[in-house]
Amino acid sequence: MKNNNFPLSPEQIHQYKDLYDVQKKAEAAPAGSAPSESSSSIIPVGLKPGGVQPIVRIAKGMITSIVMTDQSGRVWPISSYSLGDPAAFNVQWNQASGVLMVQGLKDYGQANIGILLKGLDVPVMLSLVLGQKKWDYLDYIRVQGYQSESEANALQTQHAPAMLIQLLNGIPPQGAKELSVDDGAVQVWSYQGKYLMLTAGTLISPQWQGRQSSTGPAVLNAYQLTATPSLLVSMNGVLRQVTVSDSWQ
Repeated sequence: MKNNNFPLSPEQIHQYKDLYDVQKKAEAAPAGSAPSESSSSIIPVGLKPGGVQPIVRIAKGMITSIVMTDQSGRVWPISSYSLGDPAAFNVQWNQASGVLMVQGLKDYGQANIGILLKGLDVPVMLSLVLGQKKWDYLDYIRVQGYQSESEANALQTQHAPAMLIQLLNGIPPQGAKELSVDDGAVQVWSYQGKYLMLTAGTLISPQWQGRQSSTGPAVLNAYQLTATPSLLVSMNGVLRQVTVSDSWQ
């Protein structure tokens, strides 16, 4: 009677539950033998014919933020977009911003997207790819142009402060105080209420007020910027969050 009502032993019941748990985890996991890795990068985009269409890697069920910026790093508002395969990708857009939120709907697939920016007649074309080993959680699409002709002229005629040229030679201005940062590839000084920064990378945020670059095989960039506790720097296309503090640890 007991065997008829309870055909499985307690040990067999636990084994069954374990197998069921493994099966549910396998069904919920993405395709592939290991969890996918995410990364973030800056993707330069030219507007002249003959260029290669940049690739943005998307993952099923994950959100990728695409931030459109101009050559100076300012976010460029989007006026409209057109998606090649709405069945494979879901796109969310706050119409007051220059940011698209893209989610993959399939395990594998490919399409392109055309993005029109305010004041720009030529669409920016991107390839969206699903099913790669890595996917992008945040990409800055840096368009090689400016949002207005007046802005382009102002930036091109802007002269870098002489102290930035001295900084490239390893000489901070007298009275500058070096600050503590958590990234060895970045140096920051406090000077006259602003920050001076020296790095081999590119400052993404905040927007710089002055810039001077060295020439030669090892390029250095010197920046003048507003005082801020956090910097976003691109090193070889990889974004780094740098924390600045007023005292050495």
